Amino acid sequence: MTNADRDLFRKLFAEMYSEFGAQAPKASNRRGRKSKATRQAESLADKDASLLRGFARKGIKGVVLMDRTDKSKEFNVRSYNGWQAVGRQVRKGEKSVRGLFHISQTDVIVAPTQPQAETAQPSA
Repeated sequence: MTNADRDLFRKLFAEMYSEFGAQAPKASNRRGRKSKATRQAESLADKDASLLRGFARKGIKGVVLMDRTDKSKEFNVRSYNGWQAVGRQVRKGEKSVRGLFHISQTDVIVAPTQPQAETAQPSA
């Protein structure tokens, strides 16, 4: 189909739609699409917003997600294994939001103390 044919069809459809009082649908245009980087950034922002809403539904406030641009900044949401790696244990029965737990759902892991062996005194 040539461009002239496409233009003719567009005009015919536009006239047909105008007779019925409706607007013609807009033609899809690849040039109007967003770049892949922009779509990825928006999807990451959507994921972050979804996480924040999930924690808010659980009543957890003060959630600080990891900064993707500067990973050295502090954050208080990690996975189960992430909390164990920093010396914290997720409490039994706590539910995650997409596999992540807030610091308020964890406790510090305390190393068990070993009892000191009593020295046997010789009987005299």
